[in-house]
Amino acid sequence: MGKKFLPIIIISIILSFSTTGQGDVDYERVYSLARMEFARGNLETSSLFLRYALAEDPSKAEPYLELAGIYRIMGEKEKALETLNKGIEFVSDNNRLKVELARLLLDKQRGDQVIQLLKTAERDRDTYFYLGLAYFQVEEWARARKSFQIAIEEDPRMPSAHYFLGLCEKMLGNLQTAIFHLERAISLERSFTGVYPVLGDLYYEKGLLQKALNSYNQTPAQLRDSKINERISYLREVLTVPVPPPDEREPVDRTVSFRQVIPLDHEDIPVIRVALMTTAREVRIQAGSDFIVKLEDTGDKVFKGDEKTTYIISMEGNNILIEDFFGNPLVRLKEKFRIDMVDPSTTLNFFDMEYGQGYFWAGREDRQYRGSFIVQPREDGQFVFINEVNLEEYLYSVIPSEMPASWPLEALKAQAIAARSYTMTRYARDPNRDYHLVASVLNAAYKGVTWENSRSTQAVDETRGVVAKYNGNIIDAVYSSNSGGHTEDAAHVWVGGAPYLQGVNLSKEANEFPLTPYRLDTWVRNWEEAYSFSAYGTASNYRWNRVLLPYEPRVANTVGRILDIIPLERGTGGSVVELKVVGEKSSTVIKGDAIRGQLGGLKSNRFIVEPVYFSNSKSPDYFVLWGGGWGHGVGLDQTGAAGMANSGYNYQEILKFFYQGIYLERIY
Repeated sequence: MGKKFLPIIIISIILSFSTTGQGDVDYERVYSLARMEFARGNLETSSLFLRYALAEDPSKAEPYLELAGIYRIMGEKEKALETLNKGIEFVSDNNRLKVELARLLLDKQRGDQVIQLLKTAERDRDTYFYLGLAYFQVEEWARARKSFQIAIEEDPRMPSAHYFLGLCEKMLGNLQTAIFHLERAISLERSFTGVYPVLGDLYYEKGLLQKALNSYNQTPAQLRDSKINERISYLREVLTVPVPPPDEREPVDRTVSFRQVIPLDHEDIPVIRVALMTTAREVRIQAGSDFIVKLEDTGDKVFKGDEKTTYIISMEGNNILIEDFFGNPLVRLKEKFRIDMVDPSTTLNFFDMEYGQGYFWAGREDRQYRGSFIVQPREDGQFVFINEVNLEEYLYSVIPSEMPASWPLEALKAQAIAARSYTMTRYARDPNRDYHLVASVLNAAYKGVTWENSRSTQAVDETRGVVAKYNGNIIDAVYSSNSGGHTEDAAHVWVGGAPYLQGVNLSKEANEFPLTPYRLDTWVRNWEEAYSFSAYGTASNYRWNRVLLPYEPRVANTVGRILDIIPLERGTGGSVVELKVVGEKSSTVIKGDAIRGQLGGLKSNRFIVEPVYFSNSKSPDYFVLWGGGWGHGVGLDQTGAAGMANSGYNYQEILKFFYQGIYLERIY
């Protein structure tokens, strides 16, 4: 059918909804049709419905806002400006029209116009924030400071306002106040790594050298210019404590308080293998009892370790070397070996185990694990350290690692069944593989026995052997920390999908998903009531806000300085499915769950983007991001499950809400 006939057909459809004749149009039905066409990806058709509705009744603000939003998605910003200006002409008292127009004008570096526009607007968080950006754009630092201060008074949970306020204070010479607000920005949003280079400079100027070094070390590689690299070298030199010669050093060991555990001796529980480290070069361990080292393939015993004694396992060429604490070699092995505790009621302690590598929350801590262990050499001069443990004992640690044990018991039970089902799907793929999962968020957080808790253990024990099934098969029960109020279809995050992994709405408001541009924008930027936003979890996981620098994200290594970030497609819950990044060197399209990683470790794929310019900048100096949720957002929403449990839902109801069409079955 030719496009020239489309408007005629659309108008015919609209007129068919007229109640009494020409001009008396069922506005809500027309608006609903516009929403449906938008959801199908028919932007031009959706805009035609909205334009017709406005022609019939120009007194309603929301169609102007929605139409402008569609034009922005289509890349027609001049039409969006024209639409918003027309809206203000007909609905002059609507604050939202003025704020949306201000956002577009800032994008076109018309800060002076924004200042005049927002002087007549109602004063709320957004008005003051964009007024601050307008003053920031025209370099009126004192007025920008005042506006950001009021925006923060209106909403203290605004990292971006603290960031820009910190920059204003820096420009005004108030270094200590600038430090305060930049520290506040990073405390509110830990993924906001672009704060670190500015903080490093301020600490350096104030003579806080150790803090300067720490900030520079946390600065992403893409943001480290020659000045920062030179300062890092200098600070490392001046802050380093001289190391005495080897013969003058005295070894220092740490005392370990070992946990006692009660092994589950049930032959019907599957034994799984979890890679605690996949690319290790050196590990320091201490066992709560004597232990036996034997070759995995032959069972030959090659070494007996003493309890509460530190040993070092490292690579030496193609060999794995076991040394004592003083570095004396004890045994060299070329092949895979296992470590079995003489007393299975105790644990193996790992000193300074790294976790969260590559994420903003990475760190080190001592951890203890129950069960047996396998050390497997790799061809690249590293080794894999694997924990062999039965599934239920594994869950004793996973559940409180994934969900606070203080949360409602029904939520903990739902988490236990989801984690058991998820683990079983990976085990069933190949029970004999070297390892079935890794001990990180790539599969599930697994922090060891020190995290075990009687409440989460109760949830595991009371659901022992229970899994979720769909059409006779155990489901891939994926889960994430916080969906932001609506989970996402699996097909919008990864290649493929599953009928039981469809997005569901946790909002307590009457939202109809997928949301149209303006409603999505409003939803993501505000704190609507939802099961995901309750007494459980962290508010900044439900709604987050940060600034992205043009060189900060990983994708900048490929495309160069980022000029534009354009969402091309969104899922049912508003998550970005496909994204175009335009850089100085090239452009690229990123899809699915890779988006948040490529854009600098964002908490989720559900976000909107706003460029911010300095005066006379030819390309954005910053991008302000407003987002919702933490994680991929598919399947069980852990915070949402807690909110539902607190409202009276039991674990069966929670699981059947997040995983559609499933049933529960005890398999052992």
